[in-house]
Amino acid sequence: MTKVLFAASEATPFARTGEMGDVVGALVKYLSRLGHDVTLAMPLYQAVRQGAPHLAATNVAVSVDFMDLRVQGLWREGRLPGGDVPVWFLENDHFFGREHLYGPPTGDYDDNAKRFVFFCRGLLELLAARGERFDVIHCHDWQTALLPVYLKHRHTTGPFEKVRSVLTVHNLAYQGIFWHWDMALTGLDWKHFNWQELEFFGSLGFLKGGLVNADRITTLSPTYARDAQTKDHGCGLHEMMTFRARDLRGIPCGIDPETWDSAHDPALPAAFSANDQAGKQACRAAALEDAGLPATAAADRPLIAVTGPLVEQRGMPLLLAALEELLARGALVAVLGLGEERYHVALQNLVKGREAALCVRTLRDDRLTHRLLAGADMALLPARSDSSGLGALTAARYGAIPIARAVGGLAEAVTDHTAAGPRSGDGFLFTDETPAALLAAFDRALAAWRDRPLWQALVSRAMSREHSWALAAAEYARLYENLVAPPTSPGR
Repeated sequence: MTKVLFAASEATPFARTGEMGDVVGALVKYLSRLGHDVTLAMPLYQAVRQGAPHLAATNVAVSVDFMDLRVQGLWREGRLPGGDVPVWFLENDHFFGREHLYGPPTGDYDDNAKRFVFFCRGLLELLAARGERFDVIHCHDWQTALLPVYLKHRHTTGPFEKVRSVLTVHNLAYQGIFWHWDMALTGLDWKHFNWQELEFFGSLGFLKGGLVNADRITTLSPTYARDAQTKDHGCGLHEMMTFRARDLRGIPCGIDPETWDSAHDPALPAAFSANDQAGKQACRAAALEDAGLPATAAADRPLIAVTGPLVEQRGMPLLLAALEELLARGALVAVLGLGEERYHVALQNLVKGREAALCVRTLRDDRLTHRLLAGADMALLPARSDSSGLGALTAARYGAIPIARAVGGLAEAVTDHTAAGPRSGDGFLFTDETPAALLAAFDRALAAWRDRPLWQALVSRAMSREHSWALAAAEYARLYENLVAPPTSPGR
């Protein structure tokens, strides 16, 4: 049994902005079910207080010095629903008692460097105060990527003497890049601010520091692990990912069937399953109503869902370039998500005069996301880069057939219908990042949708595919066990 501390800036069901929260929340649960001793540590956000108001104080107060400023916090403790996994929350209302986790839709908080340095250093202070030893500290993205740096260069004795670190990269595009003078906030020696460690084109790079110092690095798909080593997808860190290739592993992620279950989802107006799809028609009617799209004109037009962050990496430029022609070919499109303001504006401008076929809701709402995917015929994922394929997995689980660009995790999550044969596959893939390629994939999906028996079989296959976190958790467990195993003496 391995004793693992998860350090993350978000986790379902407490607080999430996207896929990282879902991954962390599911993985700790399934690792615990495998018998591992798992603890989760995260900030005590305003959203956590609202969802879990009764948290016990640990009596461990921490203080972190930021040059001439001392910031204090208190650790509280709760449990993951179900009671198996303890969760530590760092309380500091100035840093974490805010409406948003990282910043409003218009941009990040100016003090994010200080907020997450405080979290990382506060977590290490907690471990030192309790004298608690873990085999592995598993970090997630830039917000906790300084922990491997501290474990290699600052916290090396006592409870930290034998601890190993794993860093999971959820999205290389988000790296925690800050003003170089923020190096003083970290408490690390300035000698580590160099091109081989924390310096990134003149700025301070939290994620880069973690990539240099973590004992192992993981991504959420083998394809993304390979993509991350290329200039096109490495976001300036491709050489570092290549340098660490021997310690890099892509582990396919899963979805939590307890969260994504169309047969028992209280958000849906009707239940349905792979073997009994009758309820999906009621869900389709409800999704059209939610979107304000006319049900009377929808019988011969497929409903396409676009969900998730409205950002460049998720393919917003390609969607905007293809959207008018997509509508002209008979699609109804409902867009739901938050992202960059420029895409909000562009999408809202496209809605004008097309209200009968296009709906855009620039908000994050988990309940509406479930309802939209349950009612949609298809889900469009025109990603420029994709780390996990989770968007396709969740859509398919609710019978929304993915139309996806074959990059990163999407290339693994979707099996192309035509390439696999007319009675095989569970989605439609395209390769080129062009409107023509996207529209050609939609044309194939539309032809299949009009063949009702064929489409029902396609939906059944998509909903039936096994993508449980139990398989992924077992892979992580093996990674931990190999990492902490004593070295084998060479034979004579």
